Amino acid sequence: MKAWYLFAVLAIGCGAQKEKEQKGYTVVQSMKAPTFGKNFDAIPVQKGYGKPIPPFPWFGASATVPAVKPGERVWSPVPVGGAWDIVNYSIATVEKVRESRVHLNASGVSFVVPGVMVQPFRRPKGRIKKGDTVLTAVSMSSEWGKVTGTTRGKVLVSMVWAREIRKEEVPVERVLLLDGKKPVPGMPVVFSSARSWEFGLLIHRTRARSLIIGYAGKLVNTRNDNVRLVPVGVRHPMRGRVWTLWYATMEEARIEKVLDGGTGYLVRFPERPAEPYRNPRLVSFARIVKPQG
Repeated sequence: MKAWYLFAVLAIGCGAQKEKEQKGYTVVQSMKAPTFGKNFDAIPVQKGYGKPIPPFPWFGASATVPAVKPGERVWSPVPVGGAWDIVNYSIATVEKVRESRVHLNASGVSFVVPGVMVQPFRRPKGRIKKGDTVLTAVSMSSEWGKVTGTTRGKVLVSMVWAREIRKEEVPVERVLLLDGKKPVPGMPVVFSSARSWEFGLLIHRTRARSLIIGYAGKLVNTRNDNVRLVPVGVRHPMRGRVWTLWYATMEEARIEKVLDGGTGYLVRFPERPAEPYRNPRLVSFARIVKPQG
């Protein structure tokens, strides 16, 4: 689980909360705006670093000039710890645009990415409804969730975080709506690597290659035919045979419980010994697939 604190850090510190036990796992619901406190935010607001962060390590051959302006907010890869050794995917503010490169700032950290890597940060084009899959951005991180309700300008999102299911009410502008059928930035994916399968978050795709944030926030550049989308709209049955992460690779597991309508699953790895918080453990719907051929 430690790796996901680096790559999908969703910091949620709440006001008044309602809690209810669900057969050993807690569903925590906050109807106030998330403040992302110390219990969840592994990447606090930064004050800058002693030296500039180098440009994004993969610019490709694209000379695309993005249609963004200073002051606007965009979805983008975000460096963790002053370098690109560990990468998250979240929101940042445009400082300036120079040819095909965009200068950004996220939580006090300035960095540069190619224009093809950014997406305007705005309300989803389609109407968000209950059951939709979204990627929710907060601070310098993001996490997948399911929409469980909507109000004027806000959505209630259910997600797995820190060994529990949390429900957060967030502004609609802070979610990226995913239809689950297109290889667009923000989608959870699995990809073949050597003799194993791994998991990641797609951040860019060309005609031949996919750029993915993989295990422990590492960037992976692989062929498109190695990549498969996670079917986020599928609800897996009890006792179903699935794959999910065991450290860096996907391994076979069995579903023991379906929680909160399929937001999370309690899974057990039959080939692994019992281990506190790892086997069995609670995992997100976005990190489970059927066994791949």
